[in-house]
Amino acid sequence: MLETPQQLLSSSKATKDKTKSSSLRRKEKKQEKREEFNRAHQENVKHIAKEMKFFKLEEMDCKQNAPATANKYCFCQDIKCYVSDLVDCPNEKNPLLRDVVQNVDATRCGGRRTRRRCEREHNDLLSSHPEEMASDEETSDHYQKSFQSNLGRVFLSRKLNKLRS
Repeated sequence: MLETPQQLLSSSKATKDKTKSSSLRRKEKKQEKREEFNRAHQENVKHIAKEMKFFKLEEMDCKQNAPATANKYCFCQDIKCYVSDLVDCPNEKNPLLRDVVQNVDATRCGGRRTRRRCEREHNDLLSSHPEEMASDEETSDHYQKSFQSNLGRVFLSRKLNKLRS
């Protein structure tokens, strides 16, 4: 079958129409892809703009809180240095601690003596107690008399031993 020129023209027209329509569809698809890509970028720009506003507010807040935060930091550094000194220098602290402990012990001892003196005053024993003697140094009269008699015997026996020799 031979085609007539008209048939040839009409078939080439149909092919051209098909080619134009397919080209148009391809261009439309590319345009849709570009628009979709553009929408994604626009959403990304909006999101970044929101984040920038948030960060600017956060920056302003940090600038307002900076002096208080700096003071807290300095305080923490001072405490760190103090603790470091306290831990590093126990030899320097020991004499001071010993003095404090001795003062506490002396205070306890003085309190004990005062309490005993008050008890004696209450019991009218103050007249038989020498004032300069500490209450923990007190001895009974019977003990003192026996001590003096034993001391006298020791001296006497030594003298006798010397005379005999």
